[in-house]
Parts: sequence; C-alpha cells; structure tokens
Amino acid sequence: MKAFLTLIQILALALVAFWGWYYYQNGTAHILYGAAECFTGVIWGIALVANNLKNQAGKISAIERKQEKDAINSTESQAKVKVLEAKIQTLEKALENALKGK
Repeated sequence: MKAFLTLIQILALALVAFWGWYYYQNGTAHILYGAAECFTGVIWGIALVANNLKNQAGKISAIERKQEKDAINSTESQAKVKVLEAKIQTLEKALENALKGK
C-alpha cells in the first residue's frame, strides 16, 4: 500500500510537470490547466496524508504488540515468583518439622 501511495504521488507530480511544460511550450495558459493542477494537487495531498496515516498505524501496532509482550512477560514473572514463594514456604515448614523431630 505504501508503494502504491508513493507511486500515485510521483505520477501526480510528473503529470503537473508535464502539463506545465506542455502549456509553456504552446504559449497558452488555459483554465483547464489550473483546474487540472488543482485536482492533481488534491490527489497528491490525499496520497501524502494516506501514506503518513499508514506509517503511523504501523508504528502504533508495533507499540501495542510490545506492550502486550511486556504485559505477558510481567505476568509470567509474577507467576514464577509466586511458585518460588510457595516452594520456600514448603521448605521452611519441612525444615521446622525436621528440627522439631530431633
């Protein structure tokens, strides 16, 4: 999609340049040229904005994926800590029982 929008921008710019060259060579400045240039400028602007929006959407989705990954890692770390705490408590009780038995 990004390549397509960039292609539209290049084609629009080339079209405006061609129209300018054509009307310069013929020595005629026509209202059609002004309208065509305005229309091409609008198309170029739309393509530029769409391209930027596409880039921003990609960056936002990358940030969201990173946040999800960090949240999962945090949850996994918390689960590991709880398991280790339970093991420590079990070992402490076993040690107390062993000491009481002597």
